[in-house]
Amino acid sequence: DMIAREVNEGHSVGVHSYSHNYKTIYSSEEAFFNDFNAMEEIIYEQTGSYTQLCRFPGGSSNTVSNFNPGIMSRLTEALTDMGYKYFDWNVSSGDAGETTKTDVVISNIESGCRGMKASVVLQHDIKDFSVNAVESVIIWGLQNGYTFRIVDLPGTYSLSAYTPEELYVRKHLNEEQPDVVINVIDASNLERNLYLTAQLIDMDVRMVIALNM
Repeated sequence: DMIAREVNEGHSVGVHSYSHNYKTIYSSEEAFFNDFNAMEEIIYEQTGSYTQLCRFPGGSSNTVSNFNPGIMSRLTEALTDMGYKYFDWNVSSGDAGETTKTDVVISNIESGCRGMKASVVLQHDIKDFSVNAVESVIIWGLQNGYTFRIVDLPGTYSLSAYTPEELYVRKHLNEEQPDVVINVIDASNLERNLYLTAQLIDMDVRMVIALNM
């Protein structure tokens, strides 16, 4: 259950693809969402919650879908309307074919980040040589004034500090003191969700409440 472990350790999880078969995924909107929803269900099974984050196979401005003109415009609009936030990258590690060497991955990331106000780095965790570069990149980034920001907090129904998710969220709120918290509430189960809301109010956290059906 690697996805559950990622969430428990404070990482954000998004949908990428179930099959990563470009020809199938981008053959139609229906085919894309069949693949998308299959991966979303796996995330739910392992973590107990759905995500609102995603990355398109090949990126949102790709060439692999050119055989179906206009599909990316339709898909980006559809996902945005559904409340998803999709991410692209502006720094490539080169681990998808350019190199198989850790030191080259590190060099690619460092050179790509220089001069950027904000960097989104593309790496693939199925490539061990790329995973081995991460610690060195983080150390380099911290030494050179970069900060690393999480995109989303793990899903939790309280801040009672009994589970890893609760511990992480409470710690982040106390230490980072975010400007505002977006509290997404399941409108079909208000009693369960409003407990967390009451705790956030007690912490004097500025909050926006979003009802989700």
